[in-house]
Amino acid sequence: MTNAVAELLEASKALSVADRRTLVDAIWDSISIEDGWRPSAAVLAEVYRRLEEHDRDPSSGISWEEMQLRLQQHRLQPQ
Repeated sequence: MTNAVAELLEASKALSVADRRTLVDAIWDSISIEDGWRPSAAVLAEVYRRLEEHDRDPSSGISWEEMQLRLQQHRLQPQ
C-alpha cells in the first residue's frame, strides 16, 4: 500500500460508516473497463450462469428493494 493510499484510508476513518460506504461505491464506480479493469473469467462465468438461470425462470429474481434489504441485513450480521 502506498503512503497516499494509507493516508486516504486513515482520513476516511473520520467519516461515518454510511459515508465510507458511499465513498467505496464511488471509488468502485470510478474503476472502469477503460481503466484496464476486467472481471475474472470465474466472475463472468457466474454472471452468465445466473443470467441463464433467470432467463429460464424469471420468477427466481428479486426486486432491487429486496436486494438492498438483504445486503443491509448481511452487513448488520456479526462477522
